[in-house]
Amino acid sequence: MKEPEAKPAKKTPAKRIEEPEDDYDDYGDEPEEPRRKRSGGKKTVLIIVIVLAVLAAGAAAGGYAVRASNKIFPNVTINGTDVGGMTVAEAAGALKGDDQSSWENAAVTVVLPAGCQITVNAKQAGAAKSPEDTAQAAYEYGRDGELYSGLYKYLKCSFSGANVSADASQLDESYIKQQIKTGVDAMKDALSNETYNLDTDKKTLSIVKGAGSVTLDEDEIYKMICDALAAGNYSQIEYQYKTSDASDSFDMQKLHDEVFKEAKDASYDTASGKVTESVTGVDFDVAEAQKLYDAAAAGDTVEIPVTVTEPKINSDDLGDKLFADKLGTQTTSFKSSGSNRVNNIALAAKKIDGVILNPGEEFSYNGTVGQRTESAGFKKAGAYANGKVVQELGGGICQVSSTLYCSVLYANLEITDRTCHYFPVDYLPAGLDATVSWKSPDFKFKNNRDYPIKISAKCDTSKKTLTVEIWGINVDGSYVEMKYSTWKFYDSKYPTVALGYKATTYRNLFDKDGKLISSTKEASSTYHYHQENIAYPSATPNTTPTPKPAATPTPAPAAPTPSPEATLPVIDLPASTSTAEAQ
Repeated sequence: MKEPEAKPAKKTPAKRIEEPEDDYDDYGDEPEEPRRKRSGGKKTVLIIVIVLAVLAAGAAAGGYAVRASNKIFPNVTINGTDVGGMTVAEAAGALKGDDQSSWENAAVTVVLPAGCQITVNAKQAGAAKSPEDTAQAAYEYGRDGELYSGLYKYLKCSFSGANVSADASQLDESYIKQQIKTGVDAMKDALSNETYNLDTDKKTLSIVKGAGSVTLDEDEIYKMICDALAAGNYSQIEYQYKTSDASDSFDMQKLHDEVFKEAKDASYDTASGKVTESVTGVDFDVAEAQKLYDAAAAGDTVEIPVTVTEPKINSDDLGDKLFADKLGTQTTSFKSSGSNRVNNIALAAKKIDGVILNPGEEFSYNGTVGQRTESAGFKKAGAYANGKVVQELGGGICQVSSTLYCSVLYANLEITDRTCHYFPVDYLPAGLDATVSWKSPDFKFKNNRDYPIKISAKCDTSKKTLTVEIWGINVDGSYVEMKYSTWKFYDSKYPTVALGYKATTYRNLFDKDGKLISSTKEASSTYHYHQENIAYPSATPNTTPTPKPAATPTPAPAAPTPSPEATLPVIDLPASTSTAEAQ
């Protein structure tokens, strides 16, 4: 049986899909991509925006964080000092260092010809501030802009560092240029006048050989100074200048006449009471100096060797040490003297007190005390005249001259005129006295030391003592001890009768350590006994007496050396019958 044919399915009419209107025309334009693809692109953009926003927020946060810190950015230096990571106080302390005022004295110098230079003080130029202000400026570096800028500078400091220094725009242009002008003008003046500089320490005379012209670029110098200030390079800058030969010849003899000085020692001006200035001697070989000058190029500094002679007595040394050392002293007593003799001793002591002798000057006792007259205040007292005791104006003043003589010996000064008494005195050992009379004999001595000396004479009328001192400068610490020996001399007719005695004194000089330097015979003295003290034989002598040979002069036992600081003992010799003495 034949199968029935299947019937075709019933067709359902398809629904028409409404396409959205678009701008495509009928001429083959490509259709738009599906919507899902366009939405993916927007997501990418959105993600980028979000990332950038996050980064921006992070950068802002980072900028805020570094700005909020109380520490200076890392690797920040100020004029070579690393202050990175420090607080403002720590950085200020590091900038101060040991010298609290170094920043005030910092300067840039530019060397010019003729020994001249340009000096620019960094503080006055606006390049140097106080350590506190500079540290604050370093802290504010990177914090004076936006947050992003601060973060950028922080990162830059972290990797490459930063030098916080003066900005050229902050510098005082007028001050710097004025300093340049001052230095250049001084150089031009020096070159035109060919001035010199004498250095006695280096023993040189410096003179710049004149130049017809010197080429300087002041703008270039200004830039060099600004760069140095900005970099904190406070030092000396060598500027390369140009010169041309000078046409004029130089008068070397004229320079010699101007420079030459003869050495002169300082001294004490007795009139003004002040120390005169010492002079350092200067000299040089004119012919040799001319050769050095001719061989030099224009603008060169010619160094001429000079001979420097220092004075033996320097003004400063003399002023500081003047009359500081007691060179010699002697004290004597006049306890048995009457009032007139005490008056004369006190008056003579007052006249020599304070007398000053410069090196080489000579002292005269008669010239200083003057003639003994009643109008001068002297009174009559016992004195020796022609071997007799008399009353005479000024009796007693020989004790002053004798005490002075002894003090002068201890001061190791040169005696130029001294006469011993005819009769022995009872206030000093043998050979240490000096008699005077108007106008002779006189007592004189010379200051043969290198420094001035001063006499001090003090009379204590209550204790009846006289002290004479010599003051000056004891350069080497040396001192003097006096030694003496005595022996009798006899009558030629009566060999057993002693008429007096003789004495020889020696000046022994020792160094500061007590080592004998020299022993010099100082003087020979002869003293006579008073007539009433000479013991002549009462019986008539034999017609042919056997004369007793005169004793050979034999040194007496060493007497104790008089101490410069103590009163000398009276020697055991026949005493005079009067307290008077020869003038």
